[in-house]
Amino acid sequence: MAVVDPDLCIACLTCVRICYYEIPFVNKDGVAQIDADRCHGCGVCVAECPCQAITFASLTTEQVVAKIDACFA
Repeated sequence: MAVVDPDLCIACLTCVRICYYEIPFVNKDGVAQIDADRCHGCGVCVAECPCQAITFASLTTEQVVAKIDACFA
């Protein structure tokens, strides 16, 4: 599940445009929001967010990098 940090989001709509499942939307506060019940966890929005405002709730960037490093070790 992807989560948006409202302090980092600039509502650029990248996540809204890129999501294959049309899950992200801009809420009444003017920032992106992702419906946790509908999120497929594909990670496209996480990868494409120019402000790095979207992360996986259960997987940090450091954990992803560690997994990639382990593949090449």
